[in-house]
Amino acid sequence: MEHTTIVVLSAFDRPPVLNTRGGRDHSLSSCALRLGAGVKANTVIGASHDIGPSTLPIDPQTGLTVLRGGTTVTPANVLASVMSATGYDSSALRTNVLP
Repeated sequence: MEHTTIVVLSAFDRPPVLNTRGGRDHSLSSCALRLGAGVKANTVIGASHDIGPSTLPIDPQTGLTVLRGGTTVTPANVLASVMSATGYDSSALRTNVLP
């Protein structure tokens, strides 16, 4: 694990509330799991709203959620950041690399 980083991304999430038919719709939020080399253990970055499908933006430097400004993290940001940290060119993803 000293030389390996594992990234698991979800295609979509489910919102915390039921729809009018008693089911759950697709959510605009998602999640990612990273472990291994260069990943700080036991750290959660970002959050979602208690109601509704949207995520809260984060301060890219601290990983803490912010009420105004900030960056909404996407799976492409996560992948670009991992690629950049391992020396690969992430420019084809056309997204920001997060620190």
